[in-house]
Amino acid sequence: MKSKAMPKVVGFCVLLLILVLCSACGSEAKRLQSLPTEITNSLGMRFKLAKPGKFMMGSPPSYEAIDGSHPQHQVRISKPFYMGAYEVTQDQFFKIMELQSSHFCTTGVGARQVEGLNTDDFPVDRVTWEEAVEFCLRLSDLDEEVAAGRTYRLPTEAEWEYACRAGTQTPYSCGDTIDPLQANITGPFNSPHPTLGRTAKVGSFPANELGLYDMHGNVWEWCVDGKREYTTSRQVDPQGDPAMYSILRGGGWDYPPESCRSDHRRETLSGYIYFGFRVLCEI
Repeated sequence: MKSKAMPKVVGFCVLLLILVLCSACGSEAKRLQSLPTEITNSLGMRFKLAKPGKFMMGSPPSYEAIDGSHPQHQVRISKPFYMGAYEVTQDQFFKIMELQSSHFCTTGVGARQVEGLNTDDFPVDRVTWEEAVEFCLRLSDLDEEVAAGRTYRLPTEAEWEYACRAGTQTPYSCGDTIDPLQANITGPFNSPHPTLGRTAKVGSFPANELGLYDMHGNVWEWCVDGKREYTTSRQVDPQGDPAMYSILRGGGWDYPPESCRSDHRRETLSGYIYFGFRVLCEI
C-alpha cells in the first residue's frame, strides 16, 4: 500500500531540483556577466570573449559546396572562451619558439616583397600543426600565464566558425560579399580594388562584430581537430578526431572570396607548412 505522504515527498523533491537548477543558472549568468570582454596576456596578445550560444554551422543548401560543409546543422557552444583578436605574429612566435618561420620576413623567401617593412606584426605564415600546438603549450607554461590560471590551445573548428560568424549567418561576417578592401584576399579578375599580393600586418582590415581581425584572408589558420563528417543532427561542442590531416579555416591572401567564407573548410597534412594560426584561451 502506497503511503499518502509519497506524492508530497516527490513534489518536494521536484521543487527542490527546480530551485537548484534555477540557482545554478543564475550563478552561471552572473559569472558570464563578470567576465571582462577583453583580456591581454603577458606577451601582449589580446583576446576577445565569446559567450556560449547556438549557431547554424556549415553551408546552406543553396550554396553548392564541394568542401564538405554540407549539411548545415545546429551547433551549441556550451562554454565561454577567449579568442585571439589577431593571428599569431612573427614576433610572438619567435619569442615563444625561438624560430623565424615565415615566408614574408626579412630572411624569408618572400623578403623582396616586404623590403623596407617591419614584419614583426605580420602573421607567422610557415607553421605546421605540430608547431602551432607546441606554441600553445609553451605559452601556457609561462610563469605569468600559470599564475593567471590561463591555458591556451588551438580552437576547434566549431569554435572557430562560431567566433568568425559573430552572430551572422551570411557567407562572410561582413555580409553576403567581400572584397580586397574588407580583407586581405585575392579579388575577382575585374575587381576595381587592387590585391596586396602578400600577407599584411595583423589588424589592417576591419574586425568582425566580436572584435576579431583577419578571420577572412591573410593566412590560413590551423584548428585543433581533424575533419568531422557533417550530419543534420544537432551537436554540442563537436570536435573531429585528430589525425594526419587537420582542418584549416579562413582562407589566405592568395585565395579568392569563396575560399574565405565563414563556413569554408580545408583539410591538409598536419606536417605541411605555409599556414598560420590564432590562439584560444580557455575559461
